[in-house]
Amino acid sequence: MTDDNLSERLRKEFNFSEDEIIITLKKVTSFSTELFALFEKWFDIGAIPEKKFFGVGFNDILSIKDNNPVKAFIFFDWILRDPERTANANKLFTLGYPVYMLENSLIKIENLQPKLKPLYNEWLRNNKEPEISIRNYSYHDLISRFKMKPIGAFFTLDWLIREPEKAMAALERGIM
Repeated sequence: MTDDNLSERLRKEFNFSEDEIIITLKKVTSFSTELFALFEKWFDIGAIPEKKFFGVGFNDILSIKDNNPVKAFIFFDWILRDPERTANANKLFTLGYPVYMLENSLIKIENLQPKLKPLYNEWLRNNKEPEISIRNYSYHDLISRFKMKPIGAFFTLDWLIREPEKAMAALERGIM
């Protein structure tokens, strides 16, 4: 596989723009050895890898990446490149989060408010539920009264910090 071959395939088969091709070439050449070997095999013979990472296979990711294997490889690389992101992906799937929520949930986790981030990390590593309340809504209240999953409770606490009026109005209406 050469850069020219890959560029041509990206252009013809996947309608990538020249800018997308340049970005993709940089990303592909920085893949881990294992991911690059899987990518080359796909490129050479069209074999979608059966390997799963954090419980998710390529076919699962294809469904959320426009059935584009190149985007699926780049998505896996984005997750696997960062050990914290990989741990978060593992946790999401352990808790039964669907694949289509993965990318947005990982971004939200990475952008949690500084007050919440250490509490989230403690929960992730040790399953220690935080003792925190924001605007009179506690983590425990969100779990028990609103029937949220733990990560949803962290997202809601984050929302209560970022946009307190909107978040409180939604909670008061019972919409979450």
